[in-house]
Amino acid sequence: MSLRLPRLFVLGIALALTFIAQPAGAAVELHGNEAPLLLAGHISYFEDASALLSVTEVAALDAAFRPFASASPNFGYSRSAYWLRFRLASQQDVSGRWLLNVGKARLHHVSLYLAEADGYRRIDNGYVVPIAARPVPHRELLFAVDLEARGARDVFLRVESQSSLQLPVAIWNAEAFAAKDRQQQLVFGLYYGLLLAMAAYNFFLFFAVRDRSYLYYVLYVLSFSAMQFTLDGLASEMLWPFAPTLSDKVTPFAEAIALLAACVFTRHFLETRRIVPRLDVAIRVTIAVALLASPLSLFVDYRTAIIAATFVVIPGIIVVVIAAAVAWRSGYRPARYFLLAW
Repeated sequence: MSLRLPRLFVLGIALALTFIAQPAGAAVELHGNEAPLLLAGHISYFEDASALLSVTEVAALDAAFRPFASASPNFGYSRSAYWLRFRLASQQDVSGRWLLNVGKARLHHVSLYLAEADGYRRIDNGYVVPIAARPVPHRELLFAVDLEARGARDVFLRVESQSSLQLPVAIWNAEAFAAKDRQQQLVFGLYYGLLLAMAAYNFFLFFAVRDRSYLYYVLYVLSFSAMQFTLDGLASEMLWPFAPTLSDKVTPFAEAIALLAACVFTRHFLETRRIVPRLDVAIRVTIAVALLASPLSLFVDYRTAIIAATFVVIPGIIVVVIAAAVAWRSGYRPARYFLLAW
C-alpha cells in the first residue's frame, strides 16, 4: 500500500503550517504592489473588556497580546474593545502611501494609532463617522498610511462596535484599490439594477392580473434590497451621508419587513392554509412576530435589534422552506418552482 499522500493534501498542510508558523510580531513588508495583502498572520490582538484603556496603557501590556487564530478573525457580538497591533515596513527606495482597509463597513468605532516620536497620532474612523469626515471618504473603512523610503511604523487599531466584530485587515496599493473599487461599483450597479428590475416587473404584473402575490413579492424584493444596500455601506454613502447611523434603524427594520413579506407571499403562492394547514399556523405566527419586531427595531440599539431579527428570520426561513417541500410532496406543482427560486 502506498504511503504517498495526495499532492493537494500535502500542499494544504504546508500552507496551513506556513500561516501558523508566521510570527504575529513579524513586520509586514510592503513592496508597493499589494493588491491586497491580508495582515492576519502579522497581527496580535488584545481584548479590553472594560473598553476604557488608552493606547499607552495597552502598549505596555505586551505579554497580553495574542496572535489571530484564523485568517479571517471574527469575535462575534461583544461589548469589549479589541486592540490590534502590527508593524509596517516599506521595502521601497522612495516614500509611499498605502491604504489600510479594516473589517466590514458596519464597524461603528475604529481608531488608528500611528507611533511617532512624541507618542501616538490618533485617526478616527468607523460607521458612525459621516463619509465626508472620514480620513478617506469611502463607504469602506480606510486609513491612508505614509511610509518613508525603507521606513517602518508601529500601528495599533482599536475597534469597538455594536455589529458583529469581523476583522479582516488588509493593506492595498492605492492604485490597486481604486481598480478594485471600480469593478465593485459595476457589480453593485448590476446587482441592485437587477433587483429593481424584478420589483418593477412584478409590480406591473400585479396591475395586469390583480394577483396580490405579485405585490407581496415586490415588497419582499424592495425590503431585501434596502437591507442589503445598508449592509454594503451604500446607503450611508449615497442616501444619507451626513447621518450614517440612520442605517442602524433601517437594516433590522427592513430585515423584519422582508421576512413578513416573504411569509405573506408564501401563504398566498403556496395556498398553505389549504395545502399544509399545520405549517400555515407556524407561518402566521412568524408573520405576527415580524409585525411586532419591525416597529420595535426602531427604538432599540442596533446590537439588540439585529440579534433579535436574526433569531426571528432564521426559524422563519426554515418554516417557509419546509412548507414548500411538504406542499411539493403533496403534489402541489407551484411549490416546485418556489423551491427552485429559493
